[in-house]
Amino acid sequence: MGFVIPVQQRRAPKGFNEKVYRPGRRWLRENGHPLQGPAMTRDGRPIELRPFWRECLDNLHKRYGGVCAYVSIYIDPVTGSRTADHFIAKSSAVEHAYRWYNLRLACSKLNGRKGIFDDLLDPFQIQPETFHLNLLTGAISPNPTLPQPVKDQAQTTIARLGLDDPDCRLRRLAYFDDYRRKDISEKYLKAHCPFVWHEVHRQGMTV
Repeated sequence: MGFVIPVQQRRAPKGFNEKVYRPGRRWLRENGHPLQGPAMTRDGRPIELRPFWRECLDNLHKRYGGVCAYVSIYIDPVTGSRTADHFIAKSSAVEHAYRWYNLRLACSKLNGRKGIFDDLLDPFQIQPETFHLNLLTGAISPNPTLPQPVKDQAQTTIARLGLDDPDCRLRRLAYFDDYRRKDISEKYLKAHCPFVWHEVHRQGMTV
């Protein structure tokens, strides 16, 4: 599933510690960098971390069905641009940089928009139906019945990530229109745009 509906956290793939965690920690020690706290040198310069997490991109894509954790749309491994986002920014807490639990499969556009912001809802922690979809326009909005603090954070998440921008709206509409015309199956819709699939069912719009 994808971010606008809860993402079930998957177990780390076999060999993750050997390929990512241990080499990352060893690289930090060997280069005299801190093992926790901000990724900064002792004289306050930012550290460009060695991206060992890229070694697990294939596994990350497979474990999460290829669906971007934030926009809930399938990332094609050939034409798409898949990345490993650090939910807890690696620049602010280097101890999480090489941990599987901190990685979210994300398309490059949404990863770039998220940046180091830490005021977003976590795909692994959100409750069902936190976000609602207008199937006529493709617009996304917080569930109006949410408690105000959660609603505010949901709106911040939409704004930070640009989840309601024209491209996101049009892509969601395209999936819904293809499904409504029966150009794609329900199974295909669920695998490639699970948020639209979920909202189709919640709103009783199945065909």
